[in-house]
Amino acid sequence: MEYFVLKCFTHRFKDYPYLNEIAPINSIPEASKRAVPQLLFRGSEDGLIKDEEVKAYERTLSKAGQRVEYIQVGGANHAFFDWKPDTKTQATFNKYGKYYAHEMLLFFDSVLEDLNKTEN
Repeated sequence: MEYFVLKCFTHRFKDYPYLNEIAPINSIPEASKRAVPQLLFRGSEDGLIKDEEVKAYERTLSKAGQRVEYIQVGGANHAFFDWKPDTKTQATFNKYGKYYAHEMLLFFDSVLEDLNKTEN
């Protein structure tokens, strides 16, 4: 399932053209109609999602006027934010996830602060 979702996220489907219609990259609204701030993370060692794919999504968001920040985490693999009880996953989260969870909080705070300014 995850692979299917990721393929819809970034790829064109010549064999299944209807999937292009539901791919997130093809459904980005203009920020003037609906702002959807996004913080994108990718581990530099991620073999599933390529840097070029995330950059294409980032560019498409930017062209629509959306606020987007892309952080590539050096040395991290796919799903470094996962939290499971096994030792390897916990070690990965402790190494990468804790620091970048703080970055997420800063991003969310700035988005909420921006929302508060526009409402007042």
